[in-house]
Amino acid sequence: TATIGANDHIAIVGPIGGGKSLFVDTLIGKYPLREGTIEYDFSPSVTQTVYDNVKYIAFRDTYGAADTNYYYQQRWNAHDQDEVPDIRDMLGEIKDDKLKIELFELFHIEPLLDKKIILLSSGELRKFQLTKTLLTAPRVLIMDNPFAQTNAEHLLKPLMEMAKKTNTQLICLSGLGGDSIYNRFDNIYVL
Repeated sequence: TATIGANDHIAIVGPIGGGKSLFVDTLIGKYPLREGTIEYDFSPSVTQTVYDNVKYIAFRDTYGAADTNYYYQQRWNAHDQDEVPDIRDMLGEIKDDKLKIELFELFHIEPLLDKKIILLSSGELRKFQLTKTLLTAPRVLIMDNPFAQTNAEHLLKPLMEMAKKTNTQLICLSGLGGDSIYNRFDNIYVL
């Protein structure tokens, strides 16, 4: 039996192929367990479904989950940008104004609203992806390799602040390496 505390921010560190993705897929219900059960308590969330309460962002490629219809060099081919939505459109209607204001301020989203998604730098794109996901008010946010190719300090500080304000638990996956940034997490598990 293993328990992850409701307020624990954890890092799962291991080599490629070490089982990090399988662990996450099991947590989000993609694969059933052969034996045992996974029990969740998403209180004070109104709904208790994994789908509503656990969100997963993989920062594997340039656009990640932002939209897979864009290609890397499209950023430099202006004629291909006509049909590309801007950040404001991609965020859609936002119901929680208080959360919106806090997220926009923490991640400096306001100046990006009228930019096309393909014109964002990798750091801006990460902030957009985090903002869009956090606007859904998840209880658990799982991020695959969030600090690669970015200034970890500039991302971690606002992320931890928002997690505290919104009562969101962070689970970060990372490859093996000298990421001292994970020392700020409550628990580090090495696979």
